[in-house]
Amino acid sequence: MTSCADHGKRHNPKAWKPVAGWSCAGVPFVFLIAVVRRHYLDYPFADQFHFIPLLDKAFTGTLTWGDLWAAHNHHRLFFPRWVMTTLATRTHWDLRYEVAVNVILGAGIFLWLSYVLLRSAKLLKGDPPYLLLPLVALLVFSLNQWCNWVWGWQMQIFMAVWATTAGIAMLASPKAGHLHVAGALLLGLFATFSFGSGMVYWPAGLAVLVWPLFWKARVRGVWLVLWCAVAASVLVLYVLDLEALPHTRHNPATFLAYVLVYLGANVTLFRPWAALPAGIGALGFAAWAHWSLVRARRIPAASLAPFTALMLYAVATALLTALKRASWLGPQQAAAPRYCTVSMLFWVGVVYLLWLMTRTEPLGTGWVWRWRYRRQAARLALAAVTCLTILSSRQGFYSLDEHTNVYEPEVRRLVLDDLDELPPRLNPTGAPLREELAILKQRRLAVFRPEWAHAGKREKAPEE
Repeated sequence: MTSCADHGKRHNPKAWKPVAGWSCAGVPFVFLIAVVRRHYLDYPFADQFHFIPLLDKAFTGTLTWGDLWAAHNHHRLFFPRWVMTTLATRTHWDLRYEVAVNVILGAGIFLWLSYVLLRSAKLLKGDPPYLLLPLVALLVFSLNQWCNWVWGWQMQIFMAVWATTAGIAMLASPKAGHLHVAGALLLGLFATFSFGSGMVYWPAGLAVLVWPLFWKARVRGVWLVLWCAVAASVLVLYVLDLEALPHTRHNPATFLAYVLVYLGANVTLFRPWAALPAGIGALGFAAWAHWSLVRARRIPAASLAPFTALMLYAVATALLTALKRASWLGPQQAAAPRYCTVSMLFWVGVVYLLWLMTRTEPLGTGWVWRWRYRRQAARLALAAVTCLTILSSRQGFYSLDEHTNVYEPEVRRLVLDDLDELPPRLNPTGAPLREELAILKQRRLAVFRPEWAHAGKREKAPEE
C-alpha cells in the first residue's frame, strides 16, 4: 500500500522548480559553446605573442621555473603559463584546447556560485531559489565578456575567478573546519599566481573570517592569525623583484568614475555613460542592503558572508585596476569587455541581495511590514537585471562576430600567402614580431599546424 506521504512526494507541486531552474540555466551554457566553437581565435593575438619565446624554450627543453614565474605587466602568470605550455607542446599550440579550458572554468564558476546560492538559501529555511539559477547562468556565461571566452590567453582571468569563487565558498561554509581553511589557502595561492586580481582574494577571505563579529558571534582567532600570516607571505613573494607601478597623480573624480564604470559596465552594453549611473546605483544599493541586514541580524551571518566577500573582491579588483589605468586611459576604458568576468561576481551578489528583499519568512513581522512595497521593487529590479544581461550578451555577440569577420580573412591571408610580416590588423601594438612569426612557422604552431596547411592547399587549389 502506498502511504499518503509517498503520494505527496511524487506529486509535489514544487518539484518542477529544480528541473526548470537547472534546465533553463543550461541554455546560456549550450549557446556559449555553440558561439565559441564558431568564433574562437585560432591565432595568436596581442599579448599572446610575448608567450611565443616561452613556447620555443618549452620545445627545446630549456624552459625554467624562472620563465614561468617572471612577471608580465605586473601579473604573476605561473599557473596559466604552466597549463598553456603543457597544452601547446602536446597539440602544436592548437588554441582550441585553451579556449575549451576557459569554458570549463566558466562552468566551474557557475557550479560554485550555484552551490553557494542554494546553500545560503537553505540557511534561511525557505524554498531554494532554483528559479534564480538561470539569471546566474546568464551573468556567468554572458557574451559581454566575449574576448575572454574566445581568446585562450585570457585563461588567467578565469583561473583567478574560479579559484576565488571556490575558495570563498569553502571558507564561508557554515560547517567550516580546518580542511576548509586549508583548501581556501591553497586556492588563494592558485588565484594569486594566476592573475593580479588574485591579490585581493586575501582581504576578501579575511572579510569572511571576521564577518561573524557583525552578528556578535565568536570568530576563530587561530584562523585569523594563520590567514594573515599566509596572506602576508604570499604578497611579499608576489612583489619580490616586481617592477614598481609608475608613480601617477590620480584625479579623485576620474579614479572614482573608473571604478564605478568598471562595476556598472557588465549590464550596460559597454556604454560608459550608462555604466556610471548603473555602478552608482548598484554600489549604493549593496551598501544600504548590507547596512540594513547587519543592523537587523535576522538572517544567519553565513547566508550573506560569501556574497559579501565576492562583491568585495570585485570592488577591490576595480580599485586595483584603476590604480594602473584610470589616469592613463580614462574612465571609458573600464567598460572593456574583458573586465566583465570579474564584475560579474558583483552582480551575482546584487541579485542575491534583491532576492533577499523578495523574501518575508526569515525576516520577522516588523521587517515584512517595512519591506512590503520594496519586495515589488526588488522583483522589478531582478527583471531589469535579467533583461539588461541578455541585451549586454547580445551586444557582446555582435562585437565578437564583427571581430571574426575582420580578423579571419587576415589570418587566412597570412597562411595562404606565407607572409613574413604580420598584417597590421593582426598586430595592434605595431611591435616588430618577425622573430615570433618565424618561430611559429619553424615549429608549425597555431595557424601553421599541418591541418591548417592542408586546408590552405585545398582553398588555393581552385584558384590555381
